[in-house]
Amino acid sequence: MQSWIFLNKLLILIAIFLWLRRFVFQTNTLLHIFQLEGYRNKRFARWLIKNPKRAFDSESFVSGAIIFFIGLFLESFNLRIIFLILWIGSGIWLFKRCKRKKQKKPFVWTARAKRLIVFSILIPLIPLSVIAFFTSSLFLLYFLILQIFIQIAGINLILTNIFLFPIEKGFNLFYLIKARNKMKKLMPMVIGITGSYGKTSVKHIIGHILSKKYKTLITKESYNTLMGVCKVINNELKDEEVFVVEMGAYKRGDIRKLCKLVRPKIGVLTGIGIQHLERFKTIENIKKAKFEIILSLPPSGIAIVNNDDEVCKGLMNEVKIKKVGYRMSLESGVRSLESEGIIMAEDVEMDVSGIKFRVGETMFQTGLLGRHNVSNILAGIAVAKELGIEIKKIKEAIEELSFIPHRLQLIRNPNNVFVLDDSYNSNPVGVDEALSCLSLFKGRKILVTPGMIELGIKEYEENKKFGKKAADVCDIVILVGEKRTKPIFDGLMEKRFQEKNIIIVHSLEMAQKELEKIIKPGDCILFENDLPDTYEE
Repeated sequence: MQSWIFLNKLLILIAIFLWLRRFVFQTNTLLHIFQLEGYRNKRFARWLIKNPKRAFDSESFVSGAIIFFIGLFLESFNLRIIFLILWIGSGIWLFKRCKRKKQKKPFVWTARAKRLIVFSILIPLIPLSVIAFFTSSLFLLYFLILQIFIQIAGINLILTNIFLFPIEKGFNLFYLIKARNKMKKLMPMVIGITGSYGKTSVKHIIGHILSKKYKTLITKESYNTLMGVCKVINNELKDEEVFVVEMGAYKRGDIRKLCKLVRPKIGVLTGIGIQHLERFKTIENIKKAKFEIILSLPPSGIAIVNNDDEVCKGLMNEVKIKKVGYRMSLESGVRSLESEGIIMAEDVEMDVSGIKFRVGETMFQTGLLGRHNVSNILAGIAVAKELGIEIKKIKEAIEELSFIPHRLQLIRNPNNVFVLDDSYNSNPVGVDEALSCLSLFKGRKILVTPGMIELGIKEYEENKKFGKKAADVCDIVILVGEKRTKPIFDGLMEKRFQEKNIIIVHSLEMAQKELEKIIKPGDCILFENDLPDTYEE
């Protein structure tokens, strides 16, 4: 009798372990999405509501429901051993099905991610293990509890995140104080950069030009939040003379906090647009959020602003400190009165080999593509001049500029196929420039895109415009995601683009397979935006 009770408990523990493995797998999968959403509870909750098929584990639910009802039937005949065998068998099957899909942006095992998954697993693990050890009569209840936990893994993560909030705040405060003390000790010259678009490109360009004279550090990758910048300061900042900081924002006040940490002497505002309108709700909120960088500058600070952007230009009337504007002339070779005191690019020429333009008496040349990169380079020239770098070294640095990965990066394949990789992000300004660059190529022009996101109430309208513009340039359009790209499809149809030349797929992987079927030497393919895993249909 004792041996039977022990065997019964052992089998229950094995079954619980196998099904807990499925719970861990589901939790880990959703934790990746949670990480992509910046561990923001509201954003992740919205994702769960919008993506019930991905939040809900249908395989475990269906198999679990079948096993549960069989268990109810077997209970009446006191045939628990058969149920336990079925429970373990289904657990083994689910164990083998725990295969992670290929991720566009790999999951990163940060300290916070480790804390989240450990605590979210302990919540069901401890009570189930204790109950299973002391009693074997409630096995159907264990099974039901496990099923519930698997299906609410996303909600469990949110609750765990709320539970850990004081701990995370404590860690964040520690890293913030450490970074603040290090900044006070080292006191590098700080250049802050923000805007609705172009931040990363401008950061790389400024960093490269300034490195001709100064020991320079730029914030890596997309570390543009308060904690991201703290990480760069604590782990990488050493004896650099200049620190170039990209500043992003999810809401008003974010950039002010960043400025309070790094105290920029020069602030660069690249432009204000409707990108991230979904986050900020109104263009007025975007303006106020981005303008915080200028308002945070000291009286001796310098505001460097894109004067091609009418919103930025209008805001500059409020600036009392030194301000430097940069812009491209409206007509090649024509100098306006307004250009006095403004760094202006004139005689702009662009082809597939790059861009040439003139600033004052100096001709500049770069292998980068897109008129927007002329604007980005002008921001770099403005900063370099303010920091006393001679024009010869600025010119030399600009000629050396290399493509920034996934930002209108030209890739020449050996089979004579050109690829314009603009997949990092997308906005209305960037779309216009990318299509303009695509039009420069002689062969067939192929667009691969899932469209633009986070444009709020403007999203349908702007994506439809995208479709209409693409119809004027492209020969073939591959749309990634049927529902998401409906506005682009509508725009293409409105311009009477041939429907036979529109290919609709559900993933970038499928798009690649379609490209392999149709590609020919001389073709140019534009990859415009590549949405993260959170937007997979």
